[in-house]
Amino acid sequence: MTLLFDRPTLRIVQAGHQQTERRSGGLDTLRGGAVLAVLAWHCLNNTSVLRTPALSFLQEFSSHFFFGVDLFFVLSGFLIGGALMESRERPDYFSRYAVRRIGRIVPLYVVWLAAFLIMSWLGAQRLGGAFPWLLGLDGMPYWSFLTFTQNFYSAELGTWGPMWLGVTWTLAIEVHFYVLAAILVYLVPPRWMGPVSLAIVAAAFVLQVYGWPSRGWEEITVLTPLRLDAPFAGVFCAWLWRARATRELIGRHAPMFKCAALALVAGAYLSVVYGNLRDPDSNFTANALIFGLATLAFAAPDSGSPSWPVRFMRWCGVRCYGLYIFHVGILGLASHMIFTSPPNALSPGMGWPAVTVGLAITFGLAAVSWRYFERPIMRWAAQSAAQRGSVGSVMSRSSVSRFL
Repeated sequence: MTLLFDRPTLRIVQAGHQQTERRSGGLDTLRGGAVLAVLAWHCLNNTSVLRTPALSFLQEFSSHFFFGVDLFFVLSGFLIGGALMESRERPDYFSRYAVRRIGRIVPLYVVWLAAFLIMSWLGAQRLGGAFPWLLGLDGMPYWSFLTFTQNFYSAELGTWGPMWLGVTWTLAIEVHFYVLAAILVYLVPPRWMGPVSLAIVAAAFVLQVYGWPSRGWEEITVLTPLRLDAPFAGVFCAWLWRARATRELIGRHAPMFKCAALALVAGAYLSVVYGNLRDPDSNFTANALIFGLATLAFAAPDSGSPSWPVRFMRWCGVRCYGLYIFHVGILGLASHMIFTSPPNALSPGMGWPAVTVGLAITFGLAAVSWRYFERPIMRWAAQSAAQRGSVGSVMSRSSVSRFL
């Protein structure tokens, strides 16, 4: 989710051609849209609030909002791929990258996982209500969440596991992608990184359609080899963005490209919801390519002042990791406190109080987490990586001078 969760800065997006750390408003907007779609999917479509005759049309319309995860993956590939290609020649390439990635993903995940372990150790499941839904492992081992292998167990067992940690299968895919992308960008010459990324996208699509034994919904959704199409579609777009001609073309016609991208995304989504493209085999790779085009369109610098809905989406995009990690668990706790029941077991139309309270707490907690926990750690990680780079550069120059 990511989510999925690097800071979209112009320095990264423009792959070394800018030295500023100003954020990319367009990519923050996309990320905000992605996290809001996922929140709507879990809090509205997957609960009882829309299961009424009057709101059934919204239930159908939001039935595929989980595609926001695909947009997260593409954005992650675009930003991580661009950052890696920018720093490929640095002597501290791996250490700098590892410090920044660990500083972004691990701390908040460890806190959330610790809360889960504490509640489990205290026997919260015995309270009944929503706690068995929140904490029940369904056969998944604890250590799978420590090793980022929960997505493989989810596919094998056909379960999302404890809903407190249910969304973290995406983090597992992210971590696997982080490792693979760092190795590939280091080994593959830059001019070949685009074709290699497209080959990985094609291979993932082939695996989705032909290559997996049972090809059940859980397997296609959560297994890393089948979901590498989205992040590597992002890497391919980052490779294209490094070309000056691409940046100049999109920059000159940014409004047109943004409108075209939004129309393409909307058309593709409506064809899935109301058309005949409901098979996941035909969705994920198409999503990856469409969201990749949207990412390129929105990577261009902003012009003009954004409207308040866009500002809100950008606010969500900045805090998307906390929103993504927190929302299902907080929704479950709110449902337990108000109804003593999990949110997906309430009578049709009865879950609005839990959804309202849960979302309010989620947004507040995400804001606090970003300001006082995530952002300070990210700054520390960036400073630590920069210091390592300075030391590494000095040591590298010293080593060279000894042999001259």
